[in-house]
Amino acid sequence: MTSQTKKFIEIPDIIAFRFECLKCHAYTTVPADNFLKLPRQCVNCDAEWEAPRTSYVHEAFQHLGEAMRRAQKCAESRDIVFSLELKEESKAVRCLSADLESGITNA
Repeated sequence: MTSQTKKFIEIPDIIAFRFECLKCHAYTTVPADNFLKLPRQCVNCDAEWEAPRTSYVHEAFQHLGEAMRRAQKCAESRDIVFSLELKEESKAVRCLSADLESGITNA
């Protein structure tokens, strides 16, 4: 017998968005209720995440936030629950998480 566990998240459960710099791997977290104030550059190495005098990335994430709010209102008005299915973690991530929980390190 095979068992499968799926993970879902509802829009109201999203409390923040995390942005990670691919250059230095520092990250910043933006609360979902303050999603209109997105970072335009890395907080650590100042790598630009958006070209000066453009707003393509900023606008795309603003549209994402607005679309999520509209989808939630639409779902609520129709008495349904809308949720997103999350990708299953890789085996390596699961093993690392288990090791960390049990106190095993690679030191």
